[in-house]
Amino acid sequence: MDSKANVRDIDSLMRAKALFAKARTELLQAVAEAVSHAESIDAWVERDGPLRWESERRRAAEALAAAKSALYRKEMTPAIDGGKVSVVDERKALQRAKAKLDRIEDVLRRLRALRAEVTREVGLLKAGLGPLGAWIDHDSVEAQATITRMAEALARYRGDEVDIESAARARGDAPRASSETASPAADGPDGPEGSGDAEQPARSGA
Repeated sequence: MDSKANVRDIDSLMRAKALFAKARTELLQAVAEAVSHAESIDAWVERDGPLRWESERRRAAEALAAAKSALYRKEMTPAIDGGKVSVVDERKALQRAKAKLDRIEDVLRRLRALRAEVTREVGLLKAGLGPLGAWIDHDSVEAQATITRMAEALARYRGDEVDIESAARARGDAPRASSETASPAADGPDGPEGSGDAEQPARSGA
């Protein structure tokens, strides 16, 4: 049984490297978005939420004061027939205004109670995602470099003089920078079309 390793094709290594590069970009973006979203929540609970609801509370307090004044004026208005003027509508308006103010003040109390808890949880999240982001940014690059060295070592073992990165870009297996273009001349006679199994029989006979 032939137990020799198959070193004729480096494509699988370069595809793995391309996947590492794509995963690194997507994972770093996901980490950044998670941190940004958590910081937005923290900022809302800490600043934006209280500002909004304090403004609502001021308006509700003004509406309550206006409802009280309307009720007082109505109570002080004499009826034409000498009887008492109905103040049912004014009392209902006063109750609604007071209930609205109570709801807003309850929201503000809950926001104040949440502030410390949310800040703590966001801090824990960032502390956990920080090392993950560093691992993705550093170790995935190291993994890509290791794969490149492995591919180059296999190419040397085969006797190829192949620019691994250029060959991978020409095949579409590696990310291409926006300023780079694949050039057949740069690949040379041992590039993607000149290397591979076509020359293997000549070398295997050596």
